[in-house]
Amino acid sequence: MANPGGKQVRFIAGLGNPGAEYERTRHNIGFMLLDALLARSGTAGGWREKEGAQTAEVVFEGQRVTLVKPLQFMNLSGGPIARLMQFVKADSSELIVAHDDIDLPFGSLRIRPEGGDGGHRGIRSTISSLGRDDFIRLKMGVGRPERGEVKDWVLERFSKQESAGMEEFLQRSEDALRLMCREGVKAAQNKFNVRKASPVEPG
Repeated sequence: MANPGGKQVRFIAGLGNPGAEYERTRHNIGFMLLDALLARSGTAGGWREKEGAQTAEVVFEGQRVTLVKPLQFMNLSGGPIARLMQFVKADSSELIVAHDDIDLPFGSLRIRPEGGDGGHRGIRSTISSLGRDDFIRLKMGVGRPERGEVKDWVLERFSKQESAGMEEFLQRSEDALRLMCREGVKAAQNKFNVRKASPVEPG
């Protein structure tokens, strides 16, 4: 089913840093979401490498969608996304990018159909590589540290308390993606753009 009021979603990218040392860190929640989505899709074949990214083809809400995990570090992650989209002549409005957001409490979601990078280097790279900013963002709240540097915080693994709420967080994030594909961005914004208090205290 096409996205009402817009083009069909053809690509869902999750942002993160490649390498085992970055697995399950806050900056990699976009990777975590796509891994969970692929696991629940029942699609055979798993991830394949193409154009500097891991990709997987899934049928999502009746649409054939390419999942993308760039294998470049965050500040260069837009390059693989742009190359994959250019190969099939996809429009930037057919892309959803899921990424961490430190300005949202852990467990919160915010959906935006366009805009600036908000200080996120992966989004900045994606805008630069596409030459456009009119792609959909699924912002996934990871919160800010009470003390210390933000750059260290986002590269730390989730706390035990946060990890306990992760399955529910990822499921709601998938639900938001499904609603965007099924009924459009506005419907998803109306349901999910609610500031949700963190269910746990980061620790």
